[in-house]
Amino acid sequence: MRRKKKETECEELLDLFAQRVRELCAERNLPLKELAERMGITYLGMSPLHKSSRTAATVRTMKSYAEALDVPIWELLHKCEVSGATKRKGVSGRRAYTCPHCGQTLNMELRVRDSETVEEENAPARKGDITDEGFLRQRVKEIVKERGLTMRDFAERCGMDTKSIYLSFVNNISLRTLWKLAKGLGVEPWELTTYPECVERETKRRRDEHPIDRIIWLRGMVLCPACRREFTFSVNLSDGDGE
Repeated sequence: MRRKKKETECEELLDLFAQRVRELCAERNLPLKELAERMGITYLGMSPLHKSSRTAATVRTMKSYAEALDVPIWELLHKCEVSGATKRKGVSGRRAYTCPHCGQTLNMELRVRDSETVEEENAPARKGDITDEGFLRQRVKEIVKERGLTMRDFAERCGMDTKSIYLSFVNNISLRTLWKLAKGLGVEPWELTTYPECVERETKRRRDEHPIDRIIWLRGMVLCPACRREFTFSVNLSDGDGE
């Protein structure tokens, strides 16, 4: 039963990867077949996206998708969307959204943020990602040290032996193996692909380019105060206040 649960959780990560690729394509009005052409493969060759014939993506595969979509590799595994922001007018104002779970009506105010209130981050973000040689090994060692674990403890948590752990650092690691390492460390898989501050810096940069007080991207996530469940909403670009 426990093994089946782990397999299901790993499938959820593969589902997330496929979902993010499709979302990023939709935001760019880019058909999957055209994305495949950019990557030099056929549509049927995009096996990580086809659930019926899915194969686990590897770092090399994810890099190909990321380069073709012009996004950092972590964004293919990150649930928080930061890529869909584009400059737009007429987004200020109050809008009503209905929770699809409980039917509660929520009034949310979207307004342009005063640029003077934006706090600048002075601390430089560390650079690097999983495609850099030695990055994954260094990232894992850092988190293992933070957790006060030995490599043997870490290997046991991952359900792997220490030899397999070290081999995973140098080989073209698969998304399934990345998931095992992340679960063994108690972090999200994307946290092994880059440093969290890199994600925070990139998110802040994009928000500063499109200064807003609330999420006004193509899709956003809201927590309903009534039923405490999340749902996504879309912004209608034609119904905002003019500038």
